[in-house]
Amino acid sequence: MVITYLILIITLHFSYFVANKSNNMKSIFLFVFSALLLGGTSIPKKSVVTSDSTLIFMVVNMGFREVTGTFSGMTGDIQFDQNNLDSCNFNVCVETSTIDTENEKRDEKLRSKEFFEVAKYPTICFQSTSFVKTSVGLMVTGKLSMHGKTKVIEIPFTASNGTYKGSFLLKRLDYRVGKTVSTKKVSDDVIVQIVCRDK
Repeated sequence: MVITYLILIITLHFSYFVANKSNNMKSIFLFVFSALLLGGTSIPKKSVVTSDSTLIFMVVNMGFREVTGTFSGMTGDIQFDQNNLDSCNFNVCVETSTIDTENEKRDEKLRSKEFFEVAKYPTICFQSTSFVKTSVGLMVTGKLSMHGKTKVIEIPFTASNGTYKGSFLLKRLDYRVGKTVSTKKVSDDVIVQIVCRDK
């Protein structure tokens, strides 16, 4: 339908151009304007499959012990087409109360005011702003909002059959998470992996 409509507009403008040589500039403007309106084909919006999507993180505890955890409850919308990156969009959130490090005592502490303050900040969200192709795959730039702070980050990722996988490094103190906890006890660097599937 869009292609047929575009062909019709091109034909009409071409005819107008020939019949009205004195108004060439107006014809050119109308043609370009119509092309711009139709040039960016919209991408269908798909919902995140919550049960198949997760955020995984890893920190170093006490300088030597790796602690891995997850956030679940991922929700949001995905619009993605590798051939139309300018129109792509990721808008996803996870619920902070779902944090799970397989240690309930530690998880309760992480949910407290000392770390994520889940009652006050119930979600961690990412909103994309741009997409580019790289030599090894794809890169999305966007705003990560967590614990009342928003930072621009870049996430290299892959996309295959509606599944998106990415990983990146962030510093928890940039978001004032555990701001009173020494980096000797809990590392500032946090490795994050995201697996997200749409439907």
